[in-house]
Amino acid sequence: MTPRERVIKTINHEEPDRVPIDLGGKNNTMIDESYDRLKKYLGIHDQSPEEEVSSAYSVVVHFDERVLKRLNVDFRRVFLKGKNIELSRKPGQEYVTGVDEWGIGLRKINWYAEMVNHPLENASIDDLKDYPWPDPFDPIRTKGLREEAKRLYYVTDYAIVAGEIGGGLFEYACWLRGIDNYLVDMMLNKEFAIKLIEKIFEVEKNLWEVFLNAVGDYVQIVEIADDYGTQEGPMVSPELFREIIKPCHKRLISFIKEATGGKAKVKHHTCGSVYDLVGDLIDCGIDILSPVQPLAKNMEPEKLKSKFGERICFHGGIDEQYVLPRGTAEEVREEVGTKINGFAKRGGYILSPAHCIQPDVPPENVVAMYDAASELGKYPLRI
Repeated sequence: MTPRERVIKTINHEEPDRVPIDLGGKNNTMIDESYDRLKKYLGIHDQSPEEEVSSAYSVVVHFDERVLKRLNVDFRRVFLKGKNIELSRKPGQEYVTGVDEWGIGLRKINWYAEMVNHPLENASIDDLKDYPWPDPFDPIRTKGLREEAKRLYYVTDYAIVAGEIGGGLFEYACWLRGIDNYLVDMMLNKEFAIKLIEKIFEVEKNLWEVFLNAVGDYVQIVEIADDYGTQEGPMVSPELFREIIKPCHKRLISFIKEATGGKAKVKHHTCGSVYDLVGDLIDCGIDILSPVQPLAKNMEPEKLKSKFGERICFHGGIDEQYVLPRGTAEEVREEVGTKINGFAKRGGYILSPAHCIQPDVPPENVVAMYDAASELGKYPLRI
């Protein structure tokens, strides 16, 4: 069975030859420091032309093919291009700063850039019309993308993924407005909160139109991201989600599916405890939920699988908070077996880390995770 056939069968809630394995995207990838150590551990000491690391977030965007093949990864990705974020360091500063194409100020210390300037912090609803939103139609965004997606489709047998274009509707609203301000808006300034989501939707819809016009004939999965969860529960109540976020979220997913002729499935990344929102996400059209963060409240595999397993595929699940960084290789293997046993019966599970692999994860544990996935994930399951 080819990787592409394996993934399609799994998403359709059928059992393939083994559980599909993933590493990549922008949220189930690796921090560059952990990636460098992994390459050395695998005996790879040079750099391949396809490798790429994000300057703003230090995550691997494109991996060395030798790494992906060694770990039996079933997916390959293409990404929409955009304005490069130029980060610079002022004399005496311990960090670098920059501004992204949405006008959001960034400060980077170590591996991740954090938002430190919210350009719509003091905006009124009238200000939204004239705000300098990103230009979705800049021709640089799709340069070479159709050719790359076509090559991956015909020359390889991997599942092809249109990677995330950035944050989601709720995330950008929080980043542009400031999270405290936007959460208050959702309660006390609902007209503004809804209008801001609608403006972001317009930009993202056009970005996806441009992207999928280029690659939509060749991709099996489209990745979106919008974080809704904390460790203990959703950041907003289900009622507020349904009133303010869900209408545009549902429209966006519908548009993405139409733009691929209904052939592609939509994978949604959201960290944290989102058990109370999963039904709504399914109603929005989500086919794959990632990364099912296992130590967050109510995100246990048995609970998710029994309630939603017939209607959605799960992606992720391997604990990044304790087991990968602090466990032994045997504990990692046990974690993989537990998640396969909980999620993978009757298909519907793609194994991957439950977030980016951080620098505190030993390369031995990374290899142990992927080797265990290849061994223990074979159908019929014998765990």
